[in-house]
Amino acid sequence: MTKTEESGPNEEPAEENSSRDHGSWKRVDPKIWSRRERRSGLSAKISSIPTWLGWALTSTVFFVFVLAPLGGLSAYLTILIAFYFGGLRFFGFYFIGIWAAIIVGFVVIVEKTGYSKNFASWDFPLRRVVFVPVGFAIVMGAFLLMMFLTGFLHR
Repeated sequence: MTKTEESGPNEEPAEENSSRDHGSWKRVDPKIWSRRERRSGLSAKISSIPTWLGWALTSTVFFVFVLAPLGGLSAYLTILIAFYFGGLRFFGFYFIGIWAAIIVGFVVIVEKTGYSKNFASWDFPLRRVVFVPVGFAIVMGAFLLMMFLTGFLHR
């Protein structure tokens, strides 16, 4: 039997293994499997804060009881702010304006931080989607023009 047959089908001879490149696999540092020394006292508590905070911010409980209510609260706050500034007469315009500002701000932040590359391969039908707000603006403009010409806005 030759050396390669003695070492088995998945194993390589020791002298070839040390000099051979392992392709895309990287060697694992055995230190990551060793047990760490436990610290005691204040330094242990301080060093565990990032681990605890990371767990807390990514847990399902945090999402259900903190993030979801804050999201709902932000929707209610935009309604209240739009009603405060626009009243009954211009509530819809302020509400749409606030949400347009939020959406445009989100898009600008995504573009400027470089995360827009994540959405590059979506093949989003932008021409069909842009028609919806443009059509809405045309209809609302015609409606406002009719209201203005009939004197409803002058009361």
